[in-house]
Amino acid sequence: MLITGLRKVPPDLERAAHTLGARRYRVWWHVILPLVRPSLAVAATVTFALSMTDYAMAASLGQGSRPFVANSVQSIFFSQGNTYFGAAFGTVLTSKARILGFPRADKGCPRRRSPLRDERH
Repeated sequence: MLITGLRKVPPDLERAAHTLGARRYRVWWHVILPLVRPSLAVAATVTFALSMTDYAMAASLGQGSRPFVANSVQSIFFSQGNTYFGAAFGTVLTSKARILGFPRADKGCPRRRSPLRDERH
């Protein structure tokens, strides 16, 4: 969803901003981000909804008889009220999954090149 929004940004707008002297940060902040904001909101909403269903799925599959990771993190956060340990636990698990080699979400996306970069070479 977000990639589709980024691809819909006309390269002419970026080129025009660069021509007028804007640096990459300003182009991103003042040209690209306002145009991508609706896609960003949709992607965040869908991601949040899907991540919240992980808790319900684990609870319904295990029916409380087996502790799944999602249930453990939820228990640490809400039942025990230990947000610091819950955040650390979730971060460690996420980092461990990332190190073990789960595929990156951005690997399949071709990078957009700046029009100025193409002209210089």
